[in-house]
Amino acid sequence: MLQAECLLLYALIFSLQPNNYLEIGTLYGGSALIVAAALENRRSNGRIFCIDPAPQIGPEHWQQLAARTTLIQGFSLAALSRARTMAGAPFDFALVDGDHSYHGCLRDAKALLPLVGNGAYLIFHDCFNTPVAWAIDGFVRKHASQLLDFGPLTREITIEHVPGEESVA
Repeated sequence: MLQAECLLLYALIFSLQPNNYLEIGTLYGGSALIVAAALENRRSNGRIFCIDPAPQIGPEHWQQLAARTTLIQGFSLAALSRARTMAGAPFDFALVDGDHSYHGCLRDAKALLPLVGNGAYLIFHDCFNTPVAWAIDGFVRKHASQLLDFGPLTREITIEHVPGEESVA
């Protein structure tokens, strides 16, 4: 995540104080560390649930997360229901930063919708990535009665150009 994205995530978590935060796509744990810091600074008891098929969180970072974090190793579809059961309540904030393909992002969004509470916040990282943007747009259109779309929350673009794929201008 770029600096503006890190600051935005911290501010959202600090302000909203979610009880059950879910992260799809954790890898090194950077965003989970930001969330944990915001919850700690707020003196919140909020819990963090991270899903990743191959997490690579270093021991020094895990030490900062372990007290409030449950790490579920697996792909999102298989792990989401386990995460929801472990949470014991709907998620009230979710960050989707997993599969960046159109179908992968859409699959994550659809699977997540029944697991979040009323008024929950869903944010998607890399929304300027064309397949992710198309998936979000389609998801919001299909579920318009359940969702409000505020569009991108930052102008920071963190995409890599992949030869042969359409880029966002």
